[in-house]
Amino acid sequence: STDTLTEDAEFYANLSVRGERIAFVPDAVTYDEEPLSFRQSMVQRRRWMSGIMEVAKRKSAGLLSSVLCHGGWCAFDCLLQLSFAFIQAWMIPMFLVDVLVDPSATLIGLPVSIAAFYCSTFTIGFASLLFEKRLTRKSVVALVLYPLFVFSFLPLQTLSLIAPNRQWKPIVHTGVRLRCREAGEE
Repeated sequence: STDTLTEDAEFYANLSVRGERIAFVPDAVTYDEEPLSFRQSMVQRRRWMSGIMEVAKRKSAGLLSSVLCHGGWCAFDCLLQLSFAFIQAWMIPMFLVDVLVDPSATLIGLPVSIAAFYCSTFTIGFASLLFEKRLTRKSVVALVLYPLFVFSFLPLQTLSLIAPNRQWKPIVHTGVRLRCREAGEE
């Protein structure tokens, strides 16, 4: 039983406070039900952002104590990860302040900032697929759209900061899909 909408982030924070290490297991088989539409994806990701922010509010004191009192690097890593939702949530309001303060300079730099964001996100995704030996024609199409997916988190995070989602509402799925390398998905 958990106290937030994101039990996985809460579990991660609880383990990190205790200094438990979390490891990647390449043979693990996981089951995932994916949203069937962009709208469902936005609803789900807003719930995640609200839940992660709630976990950060509830667990940051314990994580910080673990870092300062026990040199807990797991807790430090978790604290950084939970803080990203807040940092990114402030990007849109800060951009709007910049536009109000110096509109011409802000708007002149906007295309360069967007291009740099797109290129860096694309490059990170490309490198990940290349090193994991999962670069296929199908993954290249997804890779081209990946920066847009990442960018779509910004308004969700800002909205979650202003008006957090406090309810879990089920998303309709057609069934559970097996997600692992042995299943042959690329």
